[in-house]
Amino acid sequence: MTVRSSIDRVTFAGGEIGPQLAARADLAKYQIAVEAMENFIVLKGGGATRAPGTRFVLELKDQSQRGKLIPFRRTSSDYYALVINAGVSRFVRQGGFLQNPDTSPYEASVPWAEADLATLRAAQAGNQIFVASGTRVPQTITRVATLNWTCADYAPASGPVDTQNFDTSITVQANGVTSTITLSGTNSPFTADMVGGVMRLDDRDLSTTPEWSAVETAIALLAERRWNGNVYQAQVNNVDAGPNAPVHTEGDVSAGASKQTWRFLHPGYGFVRITSFVNANQVLATVLTRLPSNLTTGATYRWYAPAWTSGKGYPEVVAYNYPRLGWYRGNIGWLTGEDDVQNFDLAKADDTDAIAFRVIAPDGSLVEIKWALPSSGILMLGTSDIEWVLRGPGAFDALTPKTARPFAMGSDGSAPQIANAIDGGVMFLGRTQKRLHYTKVDPASQSQQLASQELSVTAEHIFSPGVVGACWQRDPNRVLWMWFADGSIASLTFMPEQQVAAFCRHPRTNAFVEDMCCIPSVSSGTDEVYLIVRRTINGQTKRYVEQMADYFQPQDVKAPTAAGAWFLDCALHITGSGLTQITQLAHLEGQEVAVFAEGAMQKRKTVSGGTIALDRPSDDVLVGLPVRGYIRDLPRNFNTQTGGTAGEQKTVHEALVQLLYAGGGSLRVYNSEEDNPELWEPAIETGAYDYSAMPPLVSKKLKLTVEGAWAEEAQLEFECDDALPCTVLALSPKIEVAED
Repeated sequence: MTVRSSIDRVTFAGGEIGPQLAARADLAKYQIAVEAMENFIVLKGGGATRAPGTRFVLELKDQSQRGKLIPFRRTSSDYYALVINAGVSRFVRQGGFLQNPDTSPYEASVPWAEADLATLRAAQAGNQIFVASGTRVPQTITRVATLNWTCADYAPASGPVDTQNFDTSITVQANGVTSTITLSGTNSPFTADMVGGVMRLDDRDLSTTPEWSAVETAIALLAERRWNGNVYQAQVNNVDAGPNAPVHTEGDVSAGASKQTWRFLHPGYGFVRITSFVNANQVLATVLTRLPSNLTTGATYRWYAPAWTSGKGYPEVVAYNYPRLGWYRGNIGWLTGEDDVQNFDLAKADDTDAIAFRVIAPDGSLVEIKWALPSSGILMLGTSDIEWVLRGPGAFDALTPKTARPFAMGSDGSAPQIANAIDGGVMFLGRTQKRLHYTKVDPASQSQQLASQELSVTAEHIFSPGVVGACWQRDPNRVLWMWFADGSIASLTFMPEQQVAAFCRHPRTNAFVEDMCCIPSVSSGTDEVYLIVRRTINGQTKRYVEQMADYFQPQDVKAPTAAGAWFLDCALHITGSGLTQITQLAHLEGQEVAVFAEGAMQKRKTVSGGTIALDRPSDDVLVGLPVRGYIRDLPRNFNTQTGGTAGEQKTVHEALVQLLYAGGGSLRVYNSEEDNPELWEPAIETGAYDYSAMPPLVSKKLKLTVEGAWAEEAQLEFECDDALPCTVLALSPKIEVAED
């Protein structure tokens, strides 16, 4: 005697869950999840569609070295992926690389070695990209024109500088106030690693410069006066001060008719860049902003050493939090003045001045800032142990030198990474790189506490290799792409308001993904995802830049066909008239490739001499590495009149599959002990090797008959191993249970 029951599977919104939850049928997540999902993407509505393949773009300049991708978006129609490798940057734009007039790849020199690439962090402001590495002087990459990019040291004229020296026995004196000067010290104020750094020197004695007075008369030419901390110089001989005090901070301003004209000299201090180290008591320097005159007549102990040197270290993290550019190293942060990415002058701590701060843990221990990201109008900082929010006293108050303060808000801890801003929150990796956290703060709430959740807890098996990085593809399907230490990739469809948080693995043929980036694209509606993929081709290591193809949408929804489908990897699309062979495949030499011609599959071929022969003449051909899409449902049980079916013998002979825009796919009952390819039941009869008009796609419910052995668990598995589109909306087995 048997009992039948249909188990409706109408959403995949839970994605793939790990074996640790295999027995947790009581969880709501279990009811919407699957045991395995490969090379599918869960849609916002809950269906599962085939993940797109990739398009071959170009080889790295030096394929023996790793590369690094940096996204840059100037406007909605002018955006690039910078490909850093072998001391140069190449530029990918809208799926192609920038070319010189002779068609060679356009390149711009950059200073980073291969060992630096893993630690590169970038932030964009306007037409510039600011790059920190922790190992070298920060760099500024500037787009001057499409084929004119420069990379130079980030060298602000006003710091940043370290804290003031308070040892009165260690002094510095200058032999000039402008141009190139010599600094002489007492008791070794200088070190060799200061070369290139900025030093601040303060007025040694305020009493040497008289204070401005409105009643002073007959002021001599070039006489200096102090007002509100600034020092001014008289530009007219033997005239009165006048009633108006000087308040300007640049140039000359007159106090009135027949009154003195005052030239701004300095704010009581000046900056120099050290250019040469002579010894611990002497260096050469270039004056960046005029020094106080009395530094030439005596030494000052009020000096500030450079904050960024090879000894102290360079910034490891950079982030642009409008209107300030922020740099971070260890537990220190430096934010530029408002609307001036070159200004580190702390000045008088006015609201628009630069900001410097340290983050100290509640227990007094030092922290290490691993990432920084603006979110919901505040600045979020991830450190080795705690998440912080840097803000003013109120939720919407601007950051100022007097009010900026870091608040400890979370306790997950972070690994070094590039965090992703997602829906007013931040997606980041835990310190083991095996946990994925989503943290969100509501600035309007009184507590402003972080709402944090560990998304990876249901799929820990996916994270076991350790995540290297992640990038967010917001459009069209809101997917976080992650790449791992073992070269694999995985995706997370994330839309919390729709209760969609679905992981999927993406095993690919002969592919080790080393880097990824995503560039928002307003005009096309699809954010562009680029990958650096290491492949072994003809026995040699190759590294390619590849672009993820667009998600499939039929060109005509009323008469849908597979035209435009791209479900092959490292593929090329070739068109012509009556093509009988494809000769552009040197990048896939020796590989077995799939051939998708005129919307239908041809037999697989092995590339030889960069060439394959087609089965039949074709005008439109896609050739690349095959990608297998696969779904395996979780074990399903139900209650009968005699009790639950857990542990009972079950089988499946019939299943309902609902497809959308499908050109292929096969179904069978899963058997963990036997892999019998003859049991696959085609969902759609395509006549795979027949050459005819482009076949239509199927969008309907299909009742399929399958052959399943009796076992304790009844599970369906669905696969697509061709290059045809397929979206699965429902996968419902009719389970038979044997009862005694």
